[in-house]
Amino acid sequence: ALKDFKAYQKQVPEDPRVEVMIKGCESALKWKEEPTRYTIEQFKPANVSGTDDFSPMWADRKNKTIMFTSDRENGRSKETYKWTGRYHTDVWQIKLEGRKGKVKWTEPEIVPNLNTKYNDGVIAFNKRYSKLYITQCNGEKAKEPTCKIYEARKVGKGYVMEEEPLEFCNDPGPNKWNYGHPTLSPDDKTMYFVSDRPGGYGDTSEVNATQDIWMVTYVRRGRTWSTPINLGPKINTEGNEMFPYVHKDGSLYFSSDAHPGMGGLDIFETSKTG
Repeated sequence: ALKDFKAYQKQVPEDPRVEVMIKGCESALKWKEEPTRYTIEQFKPANVSGTDDFSPMWADRKNKTIMFTSDRENGRSKETYKWTGRYHTDVWQIKLEGRKGKVKWTEPEIVPNLNTKYNDGVIAFNKRYSKLYITQCNGEKAKEPTCKIYEARKVGKGYVMEEEPLEFCNDPGPNKWNYGHPTLSPDDKTMYFVSDRPGGYGDTSEVNATQDIWMVTYVRRGRTWSTPINLGPKINTEGNEMFPYVHKDGSLYFSSDAHPGMGGLDIFETSKTG
């Protein structure tokens, strides 16, 4: 691939994408030779063969509950999703039970009162775990053509989701854009999310709009979120940036298929300065 990209660069030197591809190939050759201190194992309690199980989140302060998104069977939907040929995604949970020396994870169960018959998933909690934010696609009655972010409050052992999405997701006019993959800063004052709304770095005349990472801040006086701001060209590219996650130390992790990497969606890390 490296040889062919360099040959292409000589033929079409004005194409800015090829430099990223070359850098990715060169870096990948070095990364393959670098040993890692980590061993990756499958987390069997949350996985089922033949399904997508992704975006796990701690769901309580004691780290005894994990919620994750899955398109496995026995969820709210009984119909298959045409894009995947599997069921629509729901939010599921597993719990750690027992005493020291005899603890084990429970069988996965669907989270009560949180899911619809259509695609739900990728969630984020506030620091008190009293609220969560969830991506919901197509609406409760399948009349909404895109994905939006909703707030849900914890009530008893379940959650009550607001009927309307967060205000910044309500686009004016006939155009509808996607909003999803929310994550909160450690102080709950900033939300990062993914959207294909206009103004992104993949929003050009040459290519279709791609996903960028955006941010909003909480306006306490109005009890609402601000107008979305794009995170800019150091984070976003003409490709897709997705699945942001803010660590408690402030570092932002995200996936991208256009920064120099091993290929496809890779995980990247960035730290905030200033």
